[in-house]
Amino acid sequence: MANKILIDLKDFEKKIYQRNNLVIKTLKIEDIKKKYLENLKNNEINQYLFSKKKKELTKNHIYKYVSQNNASSEGVLFGIFFKKKHIGNCRIHFKKKELYIGILIFDKSIQGKGFGTKSLKVVSNFAYKNLNINSIHARIHIENKASLNAFKKAGFKIKDKVINKCFLIVKKYFF
Repeated sequence: MANKILIDLKDFEKKIYQRNNLVIKTLKIEDIKKKYLENLKNNEINQYLFSKKKKELTKNHIYKYVSQNNASSEGVLFGIFFKKKHIGNCRIHFKKKELYIGILIFDKSIQGKGFGTKSLKVVSNFAYKNLNINSIHARIHIENKASLNAFKKAGFKIKDKVINKCFLIVKKYFF
């Protein structure tokens, strides 16, 4: 892997996936709707977020977060849409020269239907093909069984035992 990998968002302006009413694309400010904000404030939905500012999940905070991700050269925040409804997000970002991925399906009516697994596969494969990487990492809270199962179904493996109440999980690509 190169010393410093930068992501040019111009490469990600288009939809990276569109099939069977499922669309994955770079999340934009105009994609932020009232229902998304309401879902993020739900403690059942946000309990496993790694954000230390869960109480600050205001409209302005979310706008700032999306804008910062869009301006970043070290990550991309993708929106996951089903039947034109924003159901979740998937984010890739570099940390210490390693690519990390995170996902949140915040629409409870969609959870458990395979959208998380499908999104992880799509975004992982997209990153692999476009970012010259050979592995993707994730941190998953030990109690987040649904997320752990989605990552495993998407081809990720547990890398280490529990660290700070989190599994470190990795998906490797072989050339």
